[in-house]
Amino acid sequence: MTERILVCQCIDFRKIEQAKSVLKEKHGLDDGDYHLLATAGAARNTQVPTTCLSELQRFTWNTVINLNHQDCGYAKAEGDDSRKTHTQTMEQLGNTLRRVNPQLRYHFQLLPVQEGDLERHTCQAVAIILGTPQIIKEARIELDRLGFTNDHDEIARPLTLSVNDQSLWNDLDISLRLHHPSRIYIFEENENNANILVGKTRELTDGIQIQVKIVPLTV
Repeated sequence: MTERILVCQCIDFRKIEQAKSVLKEKHGLDDGDYHLLATAGAARNTQVPTTCLSELQRFTWNTVINLNHQDCGYAKAEGDDSRKTHTQTMEQLGNTLRRVNPQLRYHFQLLPVQEGDLERHTCQAVAIILGTPQIIKEARIELDRLGFTNDHDEIARPLTLSVNDQSLWNDLDISLRLHHPSRIYIFEENENNANILVGKTRELTDGIQIQVKIVPLTV
């Protein structure tokens, strides 16, 4: 059976390349090897356990990897960016998920602050991505081509991008308020759903350029 891996990480543009390095070096994973849940705060986000439990009910995951990070805007807004609290919430997430699936392999890591992180406060773009392995891979290739490597927030849901998912729009609001991107990219496999997402995005933003990239599903 093919390994089914879910990665949970923050939307923060400063941490995308660092997370990719950790996934490659410690778990042997490249883009295209895993589904992605990218949401503000990762395990610090109180909605993450509910979201992950919902995903466990919809899909059988073999492995879940959670990557929190220090200097996290979500954690600071909650009043505690300490290593202790990050570790506690990551451990709690694993305990919650294993109660549902005792065979689940769960790994977590707290990404440290890197040189230059504290001086970077804005990014050029935010990407809303259907977080399937193929689309994650194609989206990052396209964002690199556009010159947004390490310069875009990522919001991703592993199986479905739903206009009714309020957490999606909460993440977008956090990205816009904290990092002030001037462009929004939506990566989807379904053109009709992408257009629905564009409509909702326009309701919530004012004058920000929105572009859709359809990534056809391949067998």
